[in-house]
Amino acid sequence: MDRTSKPSSSATDVTDRTKPQPRDGPATTFIPDPVVKDLIALDDGYYGIVVNTLWPPPEELTAPYSNSLLPEIRKCFDAVDLVPTSDKNNNKDAPVYIYPPDHLHVTIATLSPIVKRDLNNPKLYDDLKTKWENILELASQHDEWPDEALQFEIDRAQIGNRAGILLWKETTGGLQKMRECLKNEVASHDDLTIYNVPGIATPPS
Repeated sequence: MDRTSKPSSSATDVTDRTKPQPRDGPATTFIPDPVVKDLIALDDGYYGIVVNTLWPPPEELTAPYSNSLLPEIRKCFDAVDLVPTSDKNNNKDAPVYIYPPDHLHVTIATLSPIVKRDLNNPKLYDDLKTKWENILELASQHDEWPDEALQFEIDRAQIGNRAGILLWKETTGGLQKMRECLKNEVASHDDLTIYNVPGIATPPS
């Protein structure tokens, strides 16, 4: 699956999970995510900066996800788990939130964590956006930044205690180069730190 190598954007102590970690097996107990009910309610009061690729997802991904994978995932839950319900204050909630097909993506890095906006300091978010856009532009000018399109293969699925995710393998090595360029550029800026570099897509073996 070919996708262009230029990322989209919407700190140098980095949580680096790009190397596969040993796992005992799928989670059997789960930690509730308080953000889920706000996702269901389409609450736009959150702010974060995440650099993604494989987004918007192509039809060759969304079609099998919608037609084959989603029905099988839904079979794992009782119907009541998947239907949002409202409390007396009309706050919608559901035990399980499943990503809509058009929200699928591969995360290159989370630059700033997703948090509730501080309504008393709106300029903070404009300043952060400007700083990180500059970092991305500079990182993309590194000699090591890939020129060829990224190519992804679904490697396996992972069930954790917070979420179930698809793990991807990026076969050109370009994704890892992007992450390294980004980390190297941030290293020269004392006022910024990358929040997280995930292992959702791993480099080729």
